[in-house]
Amino acid sequence: MDGTAPARACAQAQPYPGPGAHNRQGAAWRSRLERLRPLAVPAATALLLLAGWWVERRSGGFAVEAPRRLQLVALALYGAAYLVGGWEPARRGLAAVAAGRVDIDFLMVAAAAGAFAIGQPKDGSVLIFIFALGNALEHYALAHTRRAIESLVQLRPTQARRLKPALAQSQPPGGEQANGTAAALHPGLLETVPVEQLQVGDIVQLLPGERLAVDGVVVQGHSAVDASAITGES
Repeated sequence: MDGTAPARACAQAQPYPGPGAHNRQGAAWRSRLERLRPLAVPAATALLLLAGWWVERRSGGFAVEAPRRLQLVALALYGAAYLVGGWEPARRGLAAVAAGRVDIDFLMVAAAAGAFAIGQPKDGSVLIFIFALGNALEHYALAHTRRAIESLVQLRPTQARRLKPALAQSQPPGGEQANGTAAALHPGLLETVPVEQLQVGDIVQLLPGERLAVDGVVVQGHSAVDASAITGES
């Protein structure tokens, strides 16, 4: 014997994730790409701007003695930056002018076009890029706020336990506490209804740990409410 032994490999069997896991991963990647899509326009504008600036430097600028071919390439790259980053603002600006008003989109496009007309396409492209980047960041911020509001709305309860209207209407003045105690002790006096069916004056039971379905005034008992999801406090 030479003192060697065959190697042995051990592996722990793992459950097959199934097609649902791959679908969820694909949906997550699509969601990430969807969030980054607004940045595609300023990114493409920046690349075209940098390419035009590099070609302009190689050609020596737009002087008369500069190579004509490189000048045309630089102008084409700057023009492409104008088209990519300024198409949507130009469309919105012209629509606003047609409606009889002048907005920031039209003013930006007019300033960039003026820079191109006086022989400063690089400055106009920089203006287009800054405006496109600002629009993308604004879109991203609004989308983030929208998702936060939607997640907050999803926390809203869809049902509530209400004291039956017949009992609430038959209670004498000053008898809120008695009926409230009876409802708390006898669940048969309560009915579960959708939040949309609640009306002003209904008495709703709220147990510890539950979320508030509607605004109201406490008629019996006392507790504390965690409002950090609304106020933003931690």
